[in-house]
Amino acid sequence: MSWVNFHNHTKYCDGTSDINDYVMEALKLKMKALGFSGHAPVPWKTTWNMTDENLERYLNDVAKAKELFGNEIEIYRGLEIDYVPGRTHHSSYFKNMGVDFLIASIHFAGVFEDGIPCEMDGPHGLFLKGVREIFGGDSRAMVEHYFHTTRQMIDSLDFDIIGHLDKIKIQNRPESPFSENEPWYKNEILRTLEKIKQKNCIVEVNTRGLYKGVCSETYPSEWILKIVYEMGIPIVLSSDSHAPAELNGFFPEVAQTLYNTGFRVFRILYRGAWRDVPFTPRGMEWV
Repeated sequence: MSWVNFHNHTKYCDGTSDINDYVMEALKLKMKALGFSGHAPVPWKTTWNMTDENLERYLNDVAKAKELFGNEIEIYRGLEIDYVPGRTHHSSYFKNMGVDFLIASIHFAGVFEDGIPCEMDGPHGLFLKGVREIFGGDSRAMVEHYFHTTRQMIDSLDFDIIGHLDKIKIQNRPESPFSENEPWYKNEILRTLEKIKQKNCIVEVNTRGLYKGVCSETYPSEWILKIVYEMGIPIVLSSDSHAPAELNGFFPEVAQTLYNTGFRVFRILYRGAWRDVPFTPRGMEWV
């Protein structure tokens, strides 16, 4: 038994290491497949998106890794793409580059007067600045905008996996409180899951917040995952690694939770196609 991971960031964006370093660690872990998902470029400066120049190098290096290690592990070339209405590239722009899969994620909520989008998962001070200057001090309005934009993204783009669905919860602090138990928040989640179901997207179960110690649950939260299970929405387990040592962070523990919820398969890329592969808390069961 072993794992797979399709959400990994290398030195070409905000990760720490070369592509081959991740492959070597995956081989040590006896992984059957590994996907790279560098942060795709956006038309403004950030500290974590690839530049156009790095994007070309990244795509070429993943292709080289496929050739070099293809007999030992399946390697897939992907991107994590951002969505800001009217500002970011359409998914077709990246699909035409020959990628194997796309993760679509929301990292921004609202746009400042200078035209720069506000980072939703950046420093809390920046989030509060966005709440004040863009949403008139109303943190609920910012959260609602986040999920509204998520639904726009699902409607507008053609992608495979939706990344860290409720990551905005990391900003839920005394200075900008909101509760996942409030009816308006649950309604936002339900409306978003219905859209995901309609589009047959895969929901990523992301463990990064757990092993980095910034969140007590996965993205999305356990109560959301119970609804995902009831709705029959497919899932994939990812660590959102930024270093080779993070490739399987909290996988056994989260797999146990998912198994207890009722999940029995992960939807993954394997042998060139999306398929459902059984798992237990000890790993995936390969046929």
